[in-house]
Amino acid sequence: MKKSVLIAAAVIAVLTTGQALAANLGLSPANLAMTLATGDSGSTTVIGNVNNPPLMPYTIAMQLRPVGGSLPASWLTTQPGMFTNRTAALLLTLTVRVPASAAAGTYTAIVQPVVMSSSIPLAPATQPVQLVLTVTSKCAAPPAVSVSAAPAELSSPNGRLEDIALSGTVAVPEGCTLARAWYTLTDEYGILGETKDVAVGADGSFAFTAPVQVSRRGDDKDGRLYQFTVSASDEAGTGSSAPASVVVAHDQRGGK
Repeated sequence: MKKSVLIAAAVIAVLTTGQALAANLGLSPANLAMTLATGDSGSTTVIGNVNNPPLMPYTIAMQLRPVGGSLPASWLTTQPGMFTNRTAALLLTLTVRVPASAAAGTYTAIVQPVVMSSSIPLAPATQPVQLVLTVTSKCAAPPAVSVSAAPAELSSPNGRLEDIALSGTVAVPEGCTLARAWYTLTDEYGILGETKDVAVGADGSFAFTAPVQVSRRGDDKDGRLYQFTVSASDEAGTGSSAPASVVVAHDQRGGK
C-alpha cells in the first residue's frame, strides 16, 4: 500500500511540475557569425520556437530586435513572425547592410524576440542570440596625396610670423572611404611643430594656411628648413603622405 501511495505522489508531482512551466519563446543557435565587406549586405537565419506550449490553440506575434551590442541598429533588419499551435518552428531572417563608410573591424549584436501580441501568458525568452559581424575593407590601395606650399622660400628674416598656403589633393581609390587627413609641421631647429586635421572636399582637394617664423641662425648657411607633411588614411587603416618644404633663406648680402 505504501509503495502505491509513493508512486501516485510521484506522478502527481511530475504533472504538477509540468503544468507549472510557462510557455516562452526560444531562439537558436545562440551564436551566429558573419563576414561582410564595406558597402555589402548579407543575411543569416535564426530558428524560433515555443518552449512548453499549451495544448490549447494559441497565436503569438513577435518581432526580432537588437537589444545590445556595438553593431548599429540601423545596419540590421529583422523579420517578424507568427507562432500558432501548429507551428513547430519558424525560420527568421536577419539581414545586415554595412555602409560603405563603415570602419573595418568586429561588431556584435544581441538579438531577442519581442512579443507584439499573444493569446497565452508567456515567460521571458530563455536565451538571446549573439551575432558577431566581421567587417572587411574593399580598399586595395592607400589614398594618394599631393601637396605644395607657397611661398616655398622666405627671405629677410626678422622673426615675424608668416602664413604658408598649402594646397593639394587626396585621391581615394574606388571602393575606399577617407577616414582622416592631417598635417604635421617639423622645424629644423626643433622649436615649432604641430599636428592638425585637414578638411578634404568632396572632390578630394584641400587648402589651409599655417604660420612659420621667418628667422634663422646666423651661421645657418643653407637656411632654416620647415617641412609640412600631409597624410591620409582610409577605413582599412592604410595610409600615405606627401611632403612640402619651406626654407627661410640665408641672406647673402653683407655675408649675413
